[in-house]
Amino acid sequence: MEELDFRLLQGIAQSSFVAISYSSKYNHKLFLDPPANVIAKPMLDYVKAYHAAPSIRPLLELNKKDPELCIKLNEFYNSINSKYNDSDYKFDVEKLKERFCLFKYKELKRINTDSTDVQSGVKQVQSILNEIKGLNHSQGATRKSLKDYTPDFIAEYKAKQKNPEIGQGILTGYSYLDFLKNGFRAADLIMIAGESGAGKSMWLNNIAVNMWMQKNTIDTLPGQYTQGYNIVYVSL
Repeated sequence: MEELDFRLLQGIAQSSFVAISYSSKYNHKLFLDPPANVIAKPMLDYVKAYHAAPSIRPLLELNKKDPELCIKLNEFYNSINSKYNDSDYKFDVEKLKERFCLFKYKELKRINTDSTDVQSGVKQVQSILNEIKGLNHSQGATRKSLKDYTPDFIAEYKAKQKNPEIGQGILTGYSYLDFLKNGFRAADLIMIAGESGAGKSMWLNNIAVNMWMQKNTIDTLPGQYTQGYNIVYVSL
């Protein structure tokens, strides 16, 4: 796999910022190296469905009907031995776009201008130019019908049934809130409203403690601790 492709896929695998930033504007087609292109599609499909960086376990679960793809995904994740620097993302994606444009430019030069099928040639040229132009324009939200979204919803529902931790954020310890939100995620902004003296600050304080402690208690034995999270709580 080419170094540029590997580096950006590594960023998508490790960083939700990179994964979401890339998937919101581009697709797997920018990865011209065939081995990279094959694994980029399921990785980006995961990001679009769960809004998080794809880890290997759910990827293998979602693609278990394709053993060959699972082998390639495993090989890629096992080959990652360093941490991607998020600040490199803009530089790397610009290089990826530049390479894609050069590839498409060469495709334009290969179009047979001597062909009598002028209309077909014009369509090819327009299609390539549109692909190149599309790289420099942010993609807005696409309006779809409920029917169009149904397959994605069913796939996400089945995946979460098998593994509730897919796409899960930091749990609050309040079952109904965790059911609605599936945990708090990076960049979430949540407003809690209520009458004065209703207990908002006390409740948020309890949420902060629960998010810090997670499933650990005073009875948890050394060696059995699970991951907790640092929390900043400010009350005005």
